[in-house]
Amino acid sequence: MGARNHHLIVNYLDQLEGSIIEIGGGRCEGSTDFFAGLISVRNDLKFHSIDFDPEAHKVIGKYAIKLSNMQAHQMLGEDCLENVLIPSGEKVCWAYLDNFDWIYYEKGDIPSWIQSQILHYSKFNLEMNNKNSQAAHLLQTQLITKIAAPKCVIHFDDTRKESGSETEYFGKGGTAVPWLLEQGWKIVYSGNSDVACGNFL
Repeated sequence: MGARNHHLIVNYLDQLEGSIIEIGGGRCEGSTDFFAGLISVRNDLKFHSIDFDPEAHKVIGKYAIKLSNMQAHQMLGEDCLENVLIPSGEKVCWAYLDNFDWIYYEKGDIPSWIQSQILHYSKFNLEMNNKNSQAAHLLQTQLITKIAAPKCVIHFDDTRKESGSETEYFGKGGTAVPWLLEQGWKIVYSGNSDVACGNFL
């Protein structure tokens, strides 16, 4: 997870109308705190923070009970999109996807703290591996495009362009970014650990 990557939204605030969604929140990365602070002074925007883990909601819930334009959802991101947000008719103007952790280590070199994460995921009937991470981000992306505002950015953490390639991407958004490009979206930001795609630039 990339510290401060979520600040990218500041560059587009004057163009955004609709709902901000964060999938993967309340994990001491600062994104939940940042977006909650942002919508506290932008009452025209809504904020949905989504995470399956009840521990994350100890942070998310503290903001949601105080902010009328914020909602907390304890569920998988794709389930929330399909069963809550799409039926609501809301339009998503910004999506920050930093869920379903990415494993940077080879199978035989996985440190104990990553093994603990894998075990934690299994308690929710989730198998934490990179294939599943990319599959989740791709499905979430496809669902977001169904309710994307006329000006929408989807921002992927733990994602970067493969070295020497113009079309291949590594990390959580490794399959989602190429799919968005096929749909006509454009790269609006590409860094060492995060990539953002927009439908209006």
